[in-house]
Amino acid sequence: MNQIPATQLSELSKVQEQFAEYRRSRKNHRQGIPDQLWEMAARLTEQFSVNHISKVLSLDYNKLKAMAKNIRNRSDMFISVAAPEIFEPAKSKLQVEMLQPGGTVIRIYNV
Repeated sequence: MNQIPATQLSELSKVQEQFAEYRRSRKNHRQGIPDQLWEMAARLTEQFSVNHISKVLSLDYNKLKAMAKNIRNRSDMFISVAAPEIFEPAKSKLQVEMLQPGGTVIRIYNV
């Protein structure tokens, strides 16, 4: 059985509590879920499956899946590195590694 790290469970619990608070305090039960909560739920899909999050937070699976896809495709996730002097091979060797919670690894080398 896979163990889920405590930090991920803590983050899920915080979002779960925020959804519960929203649902307790809303005046109209037909009122849509605020975009901020949808975004928080979509970001959790980087650590958990869409199915798991949709069940735990009682959300529409297809809408959450679309939101998660939009989050991953947004342009604000672009990383620009503007330091040409460190990329000159004669000056230094450089290796940059970025890890996402879901296991994705991005490596940049200068050769």
